[in-house]
Amino acid sequence: MAHDLVLDGLKWIGYTLEVEEIVAFYHRRGYVRSSPPQPASEPSNVPLLEDNKARVQKVKDTEGFPAGLSPADVSFIESIGSWLDNGRNLSVAQNSWLERIEKKCATPLDTNWFDASVEENQKKRAYAIQHYKATGYYATVIGRMEADSSYMPEKSVWEKMWSNKFINAAFKRWTDGSRFNVGDMVVNKYFPACFGTIAVVQTVKWFNSNWYYDALPLNAAPNYEGRTITTDEKMLLPASKRNLTAIEKKQ
Repeated sequence: MAHDLVLDGLKWIGYTLEVEEIVAFYHRRGYVRSSPPQPASEPSNVPLLEDNKARVQKVKDTEGFPAGLSPADVSFIESIGSWLDNGRNLSVAQNSWLERIEKKCATPLDTNWFDASVEENQKKRAYAIQHYKATGYYATVIGRMEADSSYMPEKSVWEKMWSNKFINAAFKRWTDGSRFNVGDMVVNKYFPACFGTIAVVQTVKWFNSNWYYDALPLNAAPNYEGRTITTDEKMLLPASKRNLTAIEKKQ
């Protein structure tokens, strides 16, 4: 029994020495590196609870609040107000957001360059909100413009928003208005073999930078009678004998 214990002890010592030798070998070759000492965490720069309450109140007391702030900013101010009132201080991320809001309130934008009394400017502002809400670009700017009717971005940003040909072409279509009105008779180019060549406009709507129409065909094929077509202006023509003849010849 004692002999067996001695043998087991010698085996364990030999195993341990072998493992240590292997580890030492890999250390010498540079395959194993010790973890570098971790730097001590920096102390938080977040102000004290009562100081943050005063900061939030100062933002709320800013003249014209919440003018110039996005809906997300306003929601954040309201939520951290309750957060602080419950005795919980701000996190580092929350403090950073509050600092950005404080800067916005401290440095109001100069919007004297934009004359809101000009009808063309009013139309462009209204269309910019509609256009960029659909595309998703300039989300922060558009959110602030929608939340505050007096807010306008810096002139350079506004000019950049209107510097591409797509929004300008769409704006012209929008201000020109729809080509057809509800009740108009139109010549249909949208699968005329199925939906016929004559239709009556039922609804008109602006969608995806174009005018779209719901129209009821009057001479559709038997399997398509009573079915409304939805199409843009490119597929409709004014009702005239010339247009009708041209479509019928193509069938």
